Amino acid sequence: MRASTLLSVIFLCGLCFSQENPSPNKHDEDARTQRGVSTQKPEQQSPQSVPVSSPSSQQGGDKHAQYEHPSEDKVYRVYVVDEPTSAWTKAYVFITAAIGVVGLFSIWILWRQTNIAQQSAQAALLSAQAVIHAERAWVMADLDFRPGSGLTKVTHADGIERTAAMVEVRVQNCGPTPAWIFEQFVCLRVDNFVVMSKTEYPSPQFPHVGDGKVSHASYSILPMVNGQEPAKWVADVWDEGWATEDNGRYVHIFGVVRYRDAFSLLRETYFGYGVWNGTLERMPSEAYNRHT
Repeated sequence: MRASTLLSVIFLCGLCFSQENPSPNKHDEDARTQRGVSTQKPEQQSPQSVPVSSPSSQQGGDKHAQYEHPSEDKVYRVYVVDEPTSAWTKAYVFITAAIGVVGLFSIWILWRQTNIAQQSAQAALLSAQAVIHAERAWVMADLDFRPGSGLTKVTHADGIERTAAMVEVRVQNCGPTPAWIFEQFVCLRVDNFVVMSKTEYPSPQFPHVGDGKVSHASYSILPMVNGQEPAKWVADVWDEGWATEDNGRYVHIFGVVRYRDAFSLLRETYFGYGVWNGTLERMPSEAYNRHT
């Protein structure tokens, strides 16, 4: 506000000085005419004028020249007048430069205020996200074999081997906001690799987890609040092949729980386990153990 007021005052002062600056008028032209200065424009003079050097100009070095018109017995003398720059012109230039400096300073102030506003908005957004993370629903998912069961080898009549298991998925809300669970998926997969912590993997995209792979789903609506007993559902999962220490194949069981709360219409909790010596252990990968 102060910068805008100062800019306005300087602009008015410059306008007043520019109006008071004397400009050439008819009186000045008459004075030049009386001194012998020609007021004719170059294009008004006859193209047939022939310059004649005067002795005084050759000897004294005066800044003038004589032109003799062949049809008229007249001599025209043109003087080159060097007028000094007036104080008003200098003041006008100075005020214009001052206005430019004030304008640049105002632009810098505006840029700084915009930058501060953006930083404040970013800080407010981070604060709002922190509040949401503290108040949102957090659904946790765990997986285990049904009591008394584990991996089972099934051999078909055509000789194809299959790995099957009966698993139990448990979900629980650990956040202060109620959650509505509406989808759960789980899948067993026999792979020729082991999921490791130093390798980045993409999260599985349910229900399509790979060609020839089968995912099992539950679409029961489960409202859950903090402190409520975990909800359970049982699924029979299987995949082609049988993993042994000799063939270099491994069994992974993983899934996802989808739910909504007061802050979002879609949240996901991924869970993933590997089977080692008949025991389920969490896979050391963020892709299979993350929350959205």
